Amino acid sequence: MSTVRTLYLTLALAAAFLASGANASAYAGDVQAFPLGQPSADMHVAPATQDDESYASDHMPSEQRAAVQREIDASIALLKEQGKLPQVRSPAVTFEWPLATANGLTDPGYHWMSGFMNHRAPDDGPPLDYNCGDRSYGDHGGSDFDLWPFPWRKMDHDQVLVVAAAPGTILHTTDGNFDRSCSTADGWQNAVIVMHADNSIAWYVHLKNGSVTSKTAGDTVAAGEVLGVVGSSGKSNGPHLHFEVRGGDGYLVDPYAGTCNNANTESWWIEQPPYYDSAINALVTGPAPPYIPPCPQAEMPNARRVFTVGETIFFTAYYRDELATQVSDYTIRRPDGSVFDSWRHNLVTAHAARSHHTWVRVFTNAATGIWSFEVNYEGVITERAFEIVDVLDSDGDSVEDHLDNCIAASNPGQFDADDDGFGNACDADFNNDGVVNVLDLGYLRAVFFSADEVADINVDGVVNSIDLGRFKDLYFDVPGPSAFAP
Repeated sequence: MSTVRTLYLTLALAAAFLASGANASAYAGDVQAFPLGQPSADMHVAPATQDDESYASDHMPSEQRAAVQREIDASIALLKEQGKLPQVRSPAVTFEWPLATANGLTDPGYHWMSGFMNHRAPDDGPPLDYNCGDRSYGDHGGSDFDLWPFPWRKMDHDQVLVVAAAPGTILHTTDGNFDRSCSTADGWQNAVIVMHADNSIAWYVHLKNGSVTSKTAGDTVAAGEVLGVVGSSGKSNGPHLHFEVRGGDGYLVDPYAGTCNNANTESWWIEQPPYYDSAINALVTGPAPPYIPPCPQAEMPNARRVFTVGETIFFTAYYRDELATQVSDYTIRRPDGSVFDSWRHNLVTAHAARSHHTWVRVFTNAATGIWSFEVNYEGVITERAFEIVDVLDSDGDSVEDHLDNCIAASNPGQFDADDDGFGNACDADFNNDGVVNVLDLGYLRAVFFSADEVADINVDGVVNSIDLGRFKDLYFDVPGPSAFAP
C-alpha cells in the first residue's frame, strides 16, 4: 500500500471513528494408506445413513394452541378496528423461502425436511404427506425445516435466520422462552405469527430465545425480513423451523401441491422445491471425524483446512435427500490438478432424508500446496480446498501453521472470541460478513474502552487505541489466514 494511501486510510478511519491418479510417477512419494479404487478398504467412519442426532419434531398441546389463538383473535379484532388490517381480501399470496444464512455460513446447504403436513388423522393409519409418502408424524399441521449438519452449532452462531415468506402484518410475537429443548415435553415456544393481504396466516415457531423481531402486533414486515433465528424452543427436540399456514377461513393450508394434498390444490410456493430435494449440504476436511455430543450440546465438526505432510485427513460429505439410485463420484486432486485418488459411492438404503459419509486418507510425503476434495453428485460438483504444508511457524508464536488460527499474526493463546475459526489477532470482521469495513468500525467505536472480547484484537482485556491501530492494518481485508477457516 502506498504511503499516500496509508495516510489517507489512517485519516479516514480516525475521522469516521471520532464521528461515529494421473502423472503418478511425478508423485511417487505421496503414498496412500489405502488402495486406489477400493473404497471398501477405506475407513468409512459413518454408516451411509447414520443419523447424528434424532430428527427434530414438535407438538403444541391443544391448550397452548388455544391460548395463542385467543391472542390472535383479539389482535385481529383490534387491528381491524384500528384500520391496520385489510378489509377486502386480496389475491392469494405466494411464499418465498423462509430461511436465510448469516454470520459467515457459506456451505452450499444447511437444512433438511424432517416432516411435512400430515393429511391423514393419526387414528386412520400411518402418516400421509402431500406426495403420498410417509414423511410426517402425528397430527402435524406444518412443514419442519431442520438444520443440517451441526444444528446446535448453527443455532449458537445465529447462522440460519427465519425470514418472512410473504409480506404481512404481525399479529403475535413471543420471546424469552427456553430454547434448548431436546424433547416434546412441556414448554412454550418463541414465535412470530403474520397475517397476509389475503387473510391467510403464517406461524413461525421454535425460534431462538432473544432473537425474535422487536416489532409487535400491528407492525408490517416485508418478504425476506428477518423474524428471528432458528432455535429449539417449546415442544421441540432439535433446532428447526415449524412453518404452519392457515387460510382466511381458518383451515390448514399445505403450501406444497401434490396428489395427496387434500387441503388445497395449488402450490403456495413461488418455486416449489422437489419432494426429494437431493443435494450436498457441506464438505468438511479435518484431522478427526466429527463429534456429535448428547443433545443439546453443540457439535464439534473437527474441521481444518491446513495440514502437514504425512497427516491423516478425514473427508466428510453431508447430504440431504440422498437416494440409493444416485451415485457420488469422489475425487482428491493434487495442487497441479492431477488425481491423487477417486472412488464412487451410493446408498444401500432407498432414501436418507439426511446422511453423511466419512473417508480417511494418509498423505505421506505429499506435495505441498492447495489440494481439492470434490464430489460430483447429481451433476453438481461441490469442492472444498485444503492445503498441505511443511511444518512451519510463519508468525513465530510457537503454534505451527497447520494448527494456527492466525497464521500471519502472532496469537500464541489462539483466542477466538466469536469461535468463527479466525483468531482475534487477524479478525477485525466483527459482524462476520467476510470483510473488514465501516460496519465493523461502527462496532469498534460502540465498544471502545470496554472489555468486549470480540473487538479486543490484541487480547489485553480492553478495547483501546492499540486495537484501533491493528484495525487500521486489517481494514478492507478479509479475516485470516487461518488453518480453521470455514
